[in-house]
Amino acid sequence: GPMNGVGASEQQTQLILDCAKAVEAGNPTAEPASSPLLDGTWTLLFTSNQGSSAGKLGPFVGEVTQEIDAQGGRYLNRLTLFEGLFEAVLGAEWEVEGSAR
Repeated sequence: GPMNGVGASEQQTQLILDCAKAVEAGNPTAEPASSPLLDGTWTLLFTSNQGSSAGKLGPFVGEVTQEIDAQGGRYLNRLTLFEGLFEAVLGAEWEVEGSAR
């Protein structure tokens, strides 16, 4: 299938987004946007974003991981291409807008 969601059909994208919303609705975490459960390294499996956040760099699509520090409000997006021959890292900060986002 499409890597990271890049090239997914509208039908595939909608199905995955619907499933994600159902999982999100069942999340027992009171304030998921600021939970320490976010901390760690996560591998991107799917996104509806078709840009560089999806691991797309020009015509290439690679593996994306996010290293999250929820309490510090910081994360690193790491894009790896060609089985590790190329790596790009973008660091960013965020502010929690509400208990869920």
